[in-house]
Order: sequence, then structure tokens, then C-alpha cells
Amino acid sequence: MRCSSLVLLTLLASGIESAEAAIPAWVQPNVQLSYVDQGNFGPWGQSQNDQQIGLTTTISAVSSSAVSGTMAFSAPGDFSGTIDFTCDPTGNCTGNDWSGWGGGSNWGPDWGPNWVDPADPTGSVVGPNGGAYTLSGTRSYTSPVDGSVWKAGVLTYSNQTGLSSTIIFDEASGLVLEFDATRGGWTMQANFKAVTGASLPPSGGTAGAELVSAVLPASRSVEVGTPATAFATVINDGTVDATGCSLSLGANIPASFSYQAADPTTNATIAALNTPVTVPAGGRGSFIFAIRPNAAFDAQQVAITAGCNNAAAAQISKGVNTLLLSASDTAVPDMVALAATASNDGILDVSGSGAFAIATINAGSADTITVAANTGGASLPLSLVLCQTDADTGQCLAPPSGNVTVSATAGSAATFAVFATAGGTVPFAPDTNRIFVQFTGSDGAVRGMTSVAVQTP
Repeated sequence: MRCSSLVLLTLLASGIESAEAAIPAWVQPNVQLSYVDQGNFGPWGQSQNDQQIGLTTTISAVSSSAVSGTMAFSAPGDFSGTIDFTCDPTGNCTGNDWSGWGGGSNWGPDWGPNWVDPADPTGSVVGPNGGAYTLSGTRSYTSPVDGSVWKAGVLTYSNQTGLSSTIIFDEASGLVLEFDATRGGWTMQANFKAVTGASLPPSGGTAGAELVSAVLPASRSVEVGTPATAFATVINDGTVDATGCSLSLGANIPASFSYQAADPTTNATIAALNTPVTVPAGGRGSFIFAIRPNAAFDAQQVAITAGCNNAAAAQISKGVNTLLLSASDTAVPDMVALAATASNDGILDVSGSGAFAIATINAGSADTITVAANTGGASLPLSLVLCQTDADTGQCLAPPSGNVTVSATAGSAATFAVFATAGGTVPFAPDTNRIFVQFTGSDGAVRGMTSVAVQTP
């Protein structure tokens, strides 16, 4: 990744550990996915070398909290049947009974749905007996079925029985491209063959155009019917112009989505609504997008997918090019927050100690807001305190502490300072080593979020 891209990501990244996984937006009723399955296994644990099975998943119903459908499998002999299933966004499925495949979920390939949330892969799939998968990296993936090339993520799992499995998924859409499982001499491999009834974000495009993206602000909290607007920046790190570039909503939520290209300098719109544009080689494109909820839902990280005709979609990273979004039936506070470091690059250098500033405005209703800093899911040797500051002088209004409570009236602005003291080494890893500042309403719901990358130089 080039320096300009890294700076963009560290400037605009934000996240929240407690946000739940989401069902990808392309997962809709009547979508059908087919796979080719190969392995040296048979029904009820009998070994049958080179057994080939056809798998077809048909989706019948979708909501923000569940997907239902059927999985049909067929092979020579009596190794055929249909499974009815219902899966939630975290990958827990009911009705997905693989006991006929070899003795129960402790043995069989209980790989849940045929997709993961690209913004939260490990939070959207569950291994046998509730085991957790680990995100082990990304790579280019060439399909053994048709030779298509994908930009893929890799999830791995193993348990005490000797069962190990791997899920390879498309980083843009979350579509599962391959599933592998082994235990002793037993093996299986399922490869994606085709999808009908769905339009997936582009992946594995022509070499030369390479995209990264970021979203700002990192969170919005709105009333149903009120659009949540934000900005997206798309950088083309490649050597050719990226054509037909657009944004799409990467989560299955009850909301409409629209975007419009903007001037990177002024943010003035430069194209008609929902019109793709070209992002020049080595350049960047700016977009304004709006998500208008039509029903209430709790805060979740919503992937904003940036794709072009001749480039793989930008990799989805939670808190970098996702928007922490919630919708309520009544008016709620909406703390729009931006962070600034001394170097103005979104990176806090802690040489013993360091500090950064935050500016906020409450774009929603009045409420009492509690502000606190943390390091998310990373265990870092940092001590964090913060204070509300005088907007003109930058001086603390009270001694720094672990959290600050403010009365945020509608439309009011407030500034804060966050102080970090290092008790050890923090390497530069902006995807994981970050300081998050969270704004929580009186009802316990997160109403704002921002973050900076942190390192000890």
C-alpha cells in the first residue's frame, strides 16, 4: 500500500468493538448459489473416494436479523437431500443439520451460510460446536471452476477433534468462494460455481487500477426517515485510470442508498445522482452518500463498497470504510466527531506521552453524553484520559479523567483533548492499533465515534 493510501486510512478510520455483523446487501429472496463439492467421504462416515456433490442454496426470505432458505445436495447413490435453514448475521444457523454427512457437527463441515459480512468476517461465521474462525490474511484467488480471479480473504478454524477448515471469501461482497475441511483421512472441498438473481460488487478486476477507500465521519445516529449523510474518498493507487467508479451499500438494512461524486477540494457535487465517474491513476475521487432508514435498527457497522469497472472493489475494513449507523423511531442525539493530531495525518506519536484534539457537533436532539477513550479490541500499553476543552484556547475545562459527561443541546459544538501515556512499545499497525473515542447517550446507545492510529516512534 502506498504512503498516500496509508495516510488516508489512518486519517479517516474509526470503529466500535460492540457493533454486530450484518447480512450483505446482495443476499435477497430468490438469489441462488451453486457449488461443486469434492471429497473422499460418504454418508454416515463411510469413505468414498472422489465423491462429487452438487450443492445449491436458494434464499427464500431475508430481514436484517435472519436469512432463510434451502440447501439441496445431490450425488450418486442415496447421498442426496434438502436442508431447510435459517441463519442470523453472526453465522449461527438452525436446521443446518449435517449429521448425514458423517456423524454430526463435531465431524461434518458446518460452515453456516454461503457468505460472510465483509466488514466483520470473523463475527459472521461460526465453526462446529460454536467455535471461532480466525482471519488469517488476504490473497488473490483463482477459481478452479472457471478461472475467474478474486480478491479474497481467508478464514481458518480447528478444534480438538482434529477437524480443520478454511473459508475463502470475496472481500468485496463476502461471498464464500471455497470451503475446505479435513480430519484424519477425511477431506472435502466446495467451490463456488455460479450465482443467479444477485448483482455482486466487482472483484478481481484488471491489473493496473487498485482501490482503497475511507469514510468520514465514522458514525451517524438518525431518526427513521432522516438521511444519514457522509463522505467517502476513493484512492486509485494503480497505474491506469479506474473507470465507472461508484459506491454501493454493503449491508442488508432497511434503508435506501444514494451517492453523488464531489469535487475533492470543495466537496461540491460534480455529477448527477448515482452516476459512476472515473478516478485517475494515482488520484482520488470524492463522493457524498446518503442512507435513509425506513425502519429502526441498532448500531451496526455498514460497509460502503467502492468499486470500478476495471478494478477490484476496495477491501472492506471495519471502521475505515464502514459507517457505524443506527436508526430510531424518535429523535436521538447524533454526535458528529472529527479527530486531529499534531502531525495532521491521523497518527498519534506517543514519545512517552502524546495528545490529540476532537471537535464535535450534535446534529441530533439534546441529551447527556458520556465521552470515553479506549483501544478497542487491541490490548495496548497505554493509559488514556481526556477532558473537555475551551474551543478558543484548547485548555482543559477540568482535570483530565477517564470519562467526561457533557450536556449536548441540539446543534451545539464541543471540543475535547485526549492524552495518552505509553508504558511500552506500540508498533505502527493502523488497522488494529488505534485510540477510539466513543460518545454514549443517556440510553446507553453509542451516538458518535472517532479514532486515530497510535504508535511509539
